[in-house]
Order: sequence, then C-alpha cells, then structure tokens
Amino acid sequence: MLSRLFSWNALKVRIVRSLEQDGSPKRLALSVAIGAFCSILPFPGHTFVAATLAFIFRLNLVAAVAGAWVNFPLIMPLTYAVAFFVGERVTGTEMPEIVLLRLLDVRHWWPLFRTYFYPMFVGTAIVGAVGALGAYVVALRVAQRHEEKRLRRELHRGDVQCSEPMPAGELHEPQ
Repeated sequence: MLSRLFSWNALKVRIVRSLEQDGSPKRLALSVAIGAFCSILPFPGHTFVAATLAFIFRLNLVAAVAGAWVNFPLIMPLTYAVAFFVGERVTGTEMPEIVLLRLLDVRHWWPLFRTYFYPMFVGTAIVGAVGALGAYVVALRVAQRHEEKRLRRELHRGDVQCSEPMPAGELHEPQ
C-alpha cells in the first residue's frame, strides 16, 4: 500500500490527472507561462507567487508550480546575469563587469540586489516575459498533442461518440 502511494507511476498518474482536470490546453499553457514568469522575478518565493496567481485566476496549480521551477537554482546565476545585462541596456545604468562576475557567487546576490534593484527588475521583467511567451507556446503545443492523443484513445475505446472521423491535428481548440 505504502509503496503504491509513493511509486513513480502513481505520481505520474496523479500529475496527469491534475493537468487534465482543467480541460483547456490554452488555460494549461497560461498556467505554465505564469509560473515561468514568476520563476525569473528578482525575489524569493517563486513557487508561492505562482501558486497564488494560479489560485486567484483559477488556473491549474500543478502547471503553474511546474512552470515556476523552469528557472531552477543551477541556472539562476546565468538567468540573472542575462537579466542584469538586459536591464542595464534598457535603463542606461552602468554596471562594472565585476558586478556581473559576482552574480556567479550566491553570497553576493543580496548586496547586488540592493544596489542594482531597478535595472535588475526591468531586466527580469523583460527576460521573464520572453520566457513566459516561450513557455506558453511550448506548453500549448504539448497540451494540444496530449489532448489529441487522449481523445483518440477515448474514440478508439468507444467512450466518445462522434458522427464523423476527426482528421489529425484538428482536435485542439480553433484559434
């Protein structure tokens, strides 16, 4: 019983069910995109912020939290270095090269955050928006393909009644 509760297959089934509960590939992709945007914000609590926004806007909580972990700790220094660079260019703030090199050391993040908050915030907003757009496009396509496969399985089993055969690629929502 306990091994069934914590098995990878049981976890996969629960995640897939929670992702399918929303029913709309667009809402699922929006959930992932919001999580991806939150993952790049320049303050801690990405998962909490993504979950809160998913709750407020009645989006898929699991997808939003998964999106919030797109920017995981291993790549955060690179992400924030790019965000600093973008923020520097957009705001016109001059940051010495040593500042960008210090981003590679987590111990320097807080002093840099206090000193360069504005360019970092602008840079993370831009990088986050681009990342969220990319996450939306990828998640939408994945969700549409999953929905097509699920509907085909249901049609094959006879769970869904359809008067005409559905051509491949036309099972997702019209745009």
